[in-house]
Amino acid sequence: MPNAIRALIVDDDEDSRVLFSAILEEFGAASVELANSGRAALKVLASNPAINLMLCDLRMPDMDGVALLRELPPTGTLPAIVLISGVESATLAIAGRAGLARGLNVLGTVAKHDALNQLLPLLEHWRHAAMEAPDGGAARVGADELREALAGRRMGISVLPVINLATGKLAGVDVAPYWPESGVARSDPDSLLATAQRHDLLDELVLGLLDVVAACHSRWEDEQLDPLVFLPIYGAQLTNVAFPDHVLKRVGAHWLPPERVVFRFSAAMADTNKVACLDVISRLRVMRMQLALETAQPPTVDDLPFQMLWLEPRLVADLASNPDCRTRIAALAGLARAHEAKLVATGVQTAQQRMWLLELGCDLGQGALIAEAMSPNELADWVVKRTGSGRRAGAA
Repeated sequence: MPNAIRALIVDDDEDSRVLFSAILEEFGAASVELANSGRAALKVLASNPAINLMLCDLRMPDMDGVALLRELPPTGTLPAIVLISGVESATLAIAGRAGLARGLNVLGTVAKHDALNQLLPLLEHWRHAAMEAPDGGAARVGADELREALAGRRMGISVLPVINLATGKLAGVDVAPYWPESGVARSDPDSLLATAQRHDLLDELVLGLLDVVAACHSRWEDEQLDPLVFLPIYGAQLTNVAFPDHVLKRVGAHWLPPERVVFRFSAAMADTNKVACLDVISRLRVMRMQLALETAQPPTVDDLPFQMLWLEPRLVADLASNPDCRTRIAALAGLARAHEAKLVATGVQTAQQRMWLLELGCDLGQGALIAEAMSPNELADWVVKRTGSGRRAGAA
């Protein structure tokens, strides 16, 4: 963390800007700039390169927080970012992981209703990390700690159930890393991803997650569950032509059915090195693994193989207020059908959203309406409670 904090608050709500300004002043910020939209924030950043911390709301008119992150190039000269929103926690976490996947320095996420309790501790962790990383690193778990945990197979995971929206049956689990030691901050997936990103450990992290998932999947099979396993794949893996071989070796060693593994990636990441990306994702597909393309609008898919389209959470969050979101989802559903693929909705919070998504053609979904993230050991009991049956149901 730099000695002088020069912050930018991006939020369309004036009361929120006042509150966050007060919190930053209490923390000792030297200056605080304000912007009421993503487009305004881009102008402030362009005119003031000294800004080193940005608090960013997700839901804003003109340009929302997710779109703003997409406009920021992955470079170390950009500010550290804290995402703050009133959306449900799973959606906020997904947005944070998306920023990290793009190479941005995302410190973490804060629920707006609990900002007073969450923001200052997060900034304190940033300050503490700077003592170990003079370059201002945001990671709250050190690189050596992460390497040791991965080498010793001590990395944990959390899972977010994905269901068939029509039947309600379990279809899969979205996997995130979980630090094996106690403490909320140290177990934050964003912290682990930030460390992996900064220290070139993303390959090891994804493969480590695959090791843990394989062990869990074997236990789930004993419990009569067979969920798809959704794993993130980042820019580093999309351009590493050796990555599919590493994956196949791990899958084979654990007897994990490759067709149950679904790697999520974004079209934006694929565009960085199209030739290498096509090599990697084509080989993963030849190895019978599935691919989910993360998107908010119909992508150019002439040469990108995919079996699922993964909706960005902001489309679901704005279903009720923005007709354009419904139009986009319907178009993506048509595209999925044309490619014999499934459409996955993320951040489903209400029964009304679920009904609309079904009507628009979505197949699968996850979010607070369905379940919060849980330990892999809790999955079978969650299925029992959800089905109201004493027998553990298999995956949809």
